[in-house]
Amino acid sequence: MGRASSDYRLSHTDPTKGATYDAHYLSDPHDRILWRLEQQILSEHLDTRFRGKEIHLLDFACGTGRIAHFLEPRVTRSVGVDVSASMLDQARRKLTRTRLILADLTRQNVLAGQHFGLITAFRFFVNAEPSLRENVMGILASLLTEDGCLIFNNHHNRTMPWWTLMHIRNRRKNTPKTLNVMTRHEMKQLASQAGLQTVSIFHAGILPPPLIQAIPESWAFALENKARRLRWLAPLAADLIAVCERRGASHAPCPKLRATP
Repeated sequence: MGRASSDYRLSHTDPTKGATYDAHYLSDPHDRILWRLEQQILSEHLDTRFRGKEIHLLDFACGTGRIAHFLEPRVTRSVGVDVSASMLDQARRKLTRTRLILADLTRQNVLAGQHFGLITAFRFFVNAEPSLRENVMGILASLLTEDGCLIFNNHHNRTMPWWTLMHIRNRRKNTPKTLNVMTRHEMKQLASQAGLQTVSIFHAGILPPPLIQAIPESWAFALENKARRLRWLAPLAADLIAVCERRGASHAPCPKLRATP
């Protein structure tokens, strides 16, 4: 596991962070492709699991609103929560009917007593320190309906060869910013400690970032779109997307995504 900052909650509170965050994810080809793949995975899963049902969404660590903006037209009610005012300022420019809340649920759970059928948490857990990960997962589990699902991702999968090389290089150089990484086992264990079971793990992002920058983006996306449907490639993927639910709950499988268990 990579070393995280002393308190990840403080990392996005700079007044300029929202604008620079959005600019980065618009300009980086690797992140653009991962986001397109994540959107497809979310769409296909929601179409299978929630078809004909109302969806009450909580987007935790919603940041500048990427996930909430994509899901807003598909859900009945949408709530986004984040600790960064500058990130939420960016989110307000995109969202039309999502309730945005500036709050730290680990210090004051302003949503206590409410429940959501769909909870998303993207680009949070791999960056957070272990104690914060466990705290947040427990809080999110308490906000999940009995038949709901929590979807979270790990965009630095420890077993992807490229991330492994970067992680080893940074540790050997003792660079100030060691790459934070998680394994699939750590993701499942994190959910399990909060009383959740991981029913599916989808994957995206097989090509190393330098290769994506060296070839046309349309080619890279076509290759990645095929690779995400091949289960045996999951250990080599950059991005793992876990679907979790309460232990013992029934769930609808999503066969066309060919998720790994």
